[in-house]
Amino acid sequence: MPNQRVANATNQSVSPFRFMKDVLSTVAIRDRGGTHPATLSGSHRLTSGTIAHRIHAPTNVDATDAGGKPRDIQVSTIINRPVSAVFARVADFEQWPQWEGSFVAVKRQSATPNMVGTVYWCTRKLPQVVESSFVITAYEPDQQVMIEGEWVGQFKPAGGYRLEAVADGTKVTSIGRPQLRGLFKLLTPVMAIMGTRLSKTYLSNLKRLVESR
Repeated sequence: MPNQRVANATNQSVSPFRFMKDVLSTVAIRDRGGTHPATLSGSHRLTSGTIAHRIHAPTNVDATDAGGKPRDIQVSTIINRPVSAVFARVADFEQWPQWEGSFVAVKRQSATPNMVGTVYWCTRKLPQVVESSFVITAYEPDQQVMIEGEWVGQFKPAGGYRLEAVADGTKVTSIGRPQLRGLFKLLTPVMAIMGTRLSKTYLSNLKRLVESR
C-alpha cells in the first residue's frame, strides 16, 4: 500500500497519548463540520431529528475491568427503503468500505452455511492503519449482523447493525462494543464520544448510499 505503513494486528502497539491525539483530532474535524477521510464525498450532516443516539452500560462487561469498562454505543437512523434492500447493503461486508469508513478493504477468507463463524480479512484505518480480521458472530437475514475483530494493539473492535421495519422504511441501529485494555482503559469516555460521532457519519453514508439506488 503506497505511502502507508500497514502493521500486523498482533504486533502493533500505539501509545495511549498518540491514540488520544488521533481520537480527538477525528472528533474535532466532525465538530467543525469538516469531511473526515472516512466519509463519502459530498457528505452532509443530518438533522437532529433524523439520527438519535444513546450510550448505556453494556451487557458484556468483564467485572475485572474496573475503571475501564467498555460501553455499548448505539446510534439509530431511518432509511427510506424496505428492510430487504437495507439488509442487502449492510450484509455485503466486502462493500463496507463504501460507507463504513473505518475500513479500507474487506475480503472473505472462509465461509459457513449460516454465515456465523465466517472470517473476513480487512485493512482498517481506525484507530490506526492495520491489517487484521473479523468473524461474523450473529447473522439473521433482515434483522441483524454482528462481528468481532481481533485485538489491534490495545483495542478490540466489535459490534454490528440491527434492522427493524418502520412506517417510513427501515430503522437501522449501529451497535458498537469496543474493548480496551491496559492504560487504554483510561480512554473509555473518549472512545464513547468518538464511537458515537463516527457511527453517525457511517449511518449517514449508508442512508445516502441506499436511498440513491
